[in-house]
Amino acid sequence: MAEVNKVSIDASECISCEACVDACPDVFEMGKDAAVVKAGADIQANSDGIVSAAEACPTSAIKYE
Repeated sequence: MAEVNKVSIDASECISCEACVDACPDVFEMGKDAAVVKAGADIQANSDGIVSAAEACPTSAIKYE
């Protein structure tokens, strides 16, 4: 199990395909022009989903630590 402490989306790379929302809806949602990290999302509890979402992202817009 991965442990993620920070996650972000590079909006300039996001193509709004919603792959991250499909992979981890507890953390990601669609904003006006790109996907965003939900306010108050429990990052650590959803670490595996975040890693899956990053792997599913066709443009590698999701960054995590």
